[in-house]
Amino acid sequence: MPRYFVTMSNEAHGYYYPPREVPFEAPDARAAREAAQDWDHIAEIHSVRAADPAELDD
Repeated sequence: MPRYFVTMSNEAHGYYYPPREVPFEAPDARAAREAAQDWDHIAEIHSVRAADPAELDD
């Protein structure tokens, strides 16, 4: 399954982390965005990008 990096941050409910890329395996970018939102439902999603071949673990 393809790997995507979702850039997300969280400033809600007293929790904070700056924008960071989190990897998700998903069939497409939309599914990766949905997986990220499920993983942290109060996070702000900034972007989704496909992993570069050099970033894949083989």
